[in-house]
Amino acid sequence: GRFQKIYFISPAKEEYEVVGQVVRKDVPKFNVLWENCGKEVTDLYFRVKDLFRHIYNEEGLKNLAKECFPLNPVSLFVLPRLCELVAQNERTLFTFLTSHERGGFLHFIEKRRNSNEGFLLNLDVLFDYFEISFRKEIFNKKVVDIYNKAQKSLALAEDENEKRIIKALAVIYIVDELERLEPKEELLLCSLEMSRETFERALEALLEKKVLIKRRSTQYIDFFLSSNEDLYERINFYKSAKVKDLKSGDVIGKIKGPSFVFPRKYNDEYEITRYFYKIFLETRELERIDSYQDLWKTKLADGYIIHLLWQNEDEIQRSIEKVKKIDDERILLCVPKNSFDKLDEIKEYAAIQLLINEAREGNNAGLLYDLELLLED
Repeated sequence: GRFQKIYFISPAKEEYEVVGQVVRKDVPKFNVLWENCGKEVTDLYFRVKDLFRHIYNEEGLKNLAKECFPLNPVSLFVLPRLCELVAQNERTLFTFLTSHERGGFLHFIEKRRNSNEGFLLNLDVLFDYFEISFRKEIFNKKVVDIYNKAQKSLALAEDENEKRIIKALAVIYIVDELERLEPKEELLLCSLEMSRETFERALEALLEKKVLIKRRSTQYIDFFLSSNEDLYERINFYKSAKVKDLKSGDVIGKIKGPSFVFPRKYNDEYEITRYFYKIFLETRELERIDSYQDLWKTKLADGYIIHLLWQNEDEIQRSIEKVKKIDDERILLCVPKNSFDKLDEIKEYAAIQLLINEAREGNNAGLLYDLELLLED
């Protein structure tokens, strides 16, 4: 084509190279160590290779794994960004690499020297080192909010593995590059050098306790921290008592917003603007309509495209017969290939919406956060 791809080499590459140069190694001893763990560490770098795309090719990534050992690849990706975001001049890349403080590089080396723990400096270690910066942050409200959620979550964690997951998750959200650093199970697992079985057991415990939540829409792991133990019971009560007779089409319409279709050929031919309005109806609602005017009273439009929310073949036939009986070319019926199977989710959405309104009226910020998280999902 007319365009040539030119990749911008991020300053991050220079910072990765700085890490490799600052981390000095006793070559003979390191070579023995690398013989034991080099393949495992290199494989881990390739599992998260998208973090370094457009910067390193395959051979470059292998060299990076060796030069920057013992940094976990996720820690390596995060470290320069974290320094820039919260550390400013107080906790730079150099101070981290020369620090004996808890979570600092030299502290990590001393701790691992007589330990049977893993080889790598994993993402939870960065949380420990930068914690004082998170706590003192005054300009970035998002960092403060995430740190506070992490602290509350840590208080509910029952073992070290659960705490490590919480710390790693907090760092991911603080860095806030979710397009590349997605807070999903696989990335969290890679960032912690934990066996899959151990990781899944700890994560499941956090999800069961409602400390964390797994979003259905994105599969992201997020902080939940509901202080309302009966929240799900309240949602279920509202589903059965307050929204049991809701019109699914109305809820879908509010979620999607107004939607119009323009008959362009007709408009061009007659030099006029006409439009059809999209609506969602169940068969029982469609059967109450007798004419175009019945729809026109609810929403002004030149015509209507009815998207049918059907459950069985009988409803399809009844709906087709009803539209034929109305016999108006301004009303079109669209029958999806698949039946409508989201009624329970629609009721849950409506129930959460009602609870959000109540939480706003009561100025319950904690409950409002939890509900908005569920609503977004």
